[in-house]
Amino acid sequence: NERLQLTESIGTKTEKKAEKDIPQSSFNRFRLMYLIVHTAIMLADGLQGTHLYVLYEGYGYSVASLYSLGFISGALTSPFIGPVVDRIGRKNSAMLYCVLEIIINLMEQYPLFIGLIASRVIGGITTNLLFSVFESWLVTEHRQRGFQEDKLEVILRDSTIVSNSAAIVSGYIAHSLASALGPVGPF
Repeated sequence: NERLQLTESIGTKTEKKAEKDIPQSSFNRFRLMYLIVHTAIMLADGLQGTHLYVLYEGYGYSVASLYSLGFISGALTSPFIGPVVDRIGRKNSAMLYCVLEIIINLMEQYPLFIGLIASRVIGGITTNLLFSVFESWLVTEHRQRGFQEDKLEVILRDSTIVSNSAAIVSGYIAHSLASALGPVGPF
């Protein structure tokens, strides 16, 4: 029993030493890489989210029905998203999110009701991916690279600031695109 405690103690000290041996520049690169990707996905999400009402109303469809369909889809698919992400991996899931968002934006270019229904169903799935995959990838990758746990808090804080800032900026960009190109501009 004492031998086990000694082994655990040595292991813990070795892990802490390894964390300290990782240069700050490596963490800063990792942090910057994640924040750039996080900013891009939050801007893209915000661009379309701010103008769905205008788009659906312009097409002459029930805004409430189409918009709520995305949330219903998200609620129904959320129990399955975690196992799918575990099976295909976080990185592949993040890439899947991006591909699905491109498909959604293509579908919303046209006033076809069946396409808009499909885009909202897919949108429910992508919302689940957006708010789980990227952050879980961050936590896993952070730990695999051996960064100190307290530095994870720094990235999560920064990602919250980026998310809020991206929401504001995307609203302005979406408004400008809609003014110049019509309701489909942000899509």
